[in-house]
Amino acid sequence: MISLTEISCLDLYRLDNVNLDPLTENYDFEFYFYYLSNWPDLCACYRTQDGVIAGYIIGKIENKKTRYGHISALSVDLEFRREGIAEKLVKYFENRCFQHHFVMYVDLFVRVSNDVAIRFYKSMLYKVHTRIPNYYSDGEDAYEMRKYP
Repeated sequence: MISLTEISCLDLYRLDNVNLDPLTENYDFEFYFYYLSNWPDLCACYRTQDGVIAGYIIGKIENKKTRYGHISALSVDLEFRREGIAEKLVKYFENRCFQHHFVMYVDLFVRVSNDVAIRFYKSMLYKVHTRIPNYYSDGEDAYEMRKYP
């Protein structure tokens, strides 16, 4: 049995196993803590009864020209894939953004080579908005994908 909860400070030390996928971007503790401190309701995870984190999502609200939500990180442990966890996490995030933060859209960045993730986001009705050259530290481009309510 796994359940959805908001991420706690202690959980930040338990994300390492979820981040073992080579396509998952890894960040330092300060990055995660910044998000948790500023947007705690946009940082959620699925955990097992014994506390193992099966997957997580972290995001924020941006107030630039337009108010929008941004998914900064989404990852599911290899052991828990194909159980619908990523879809549930994204739906949770979208609900928080659209219903509670009243954003115009939700966006994210994805590697142009990550076909699995691109197909997943398209199945969740995200569309490629633009291509960003050299977005990742290794020089790979990213797609910015957006979803409108």
